[in-house]
Amino acid sequence: MLNEPLVILAAFALDLIIGDPSWFSNPVVIIGKMITLGETYLNRGGTILRKALGILLTLLIVIISSIIPYLLLILSARVSWHLAVAVNVFLCSLTIATKGLRHAALDVLHPLQKGNLADARNCLSKMVGRDTEHLNQ
Repeated sequence: MLNEPLVILAAFALDLIIGDPSWFSNPVVIIGKMITLGETYLNRGGTILRKALGILLTLLIVIISSIIPYLLLILSARVSWHLAVAVNVFLCSLTIATKGLRHAALDVLHPLQKGNLADARNCLSKMVGRDTEHLNQ
């Protein structure tokens, strides 16, 4: 395969240029939805059962999150080395999100600069998984 530092640099450059493509949901979002779905069905019972099901959910998420990119890389390598490199760079670029995070941070910064704390909190709530209602500037 291609030298790993070159893949990372190419992935970083790709992320800076295109960011997260709108036609492809970010894997972190997909994993978050899988966790939420799993918690809906597995967060039941007593403490021991809940812990066991939590471990099961964790294992399932890790396995699924590992197998899908692995299979994509194996299948693309069977087609061509160039396709495998491109898929590798693309998948790595999805884990970086520099461009998307910059835009999201600016979405929070602009209302803050205008003194609109409510809008800033609302924008921040889209980036983090916690309550932002009581945060100060």
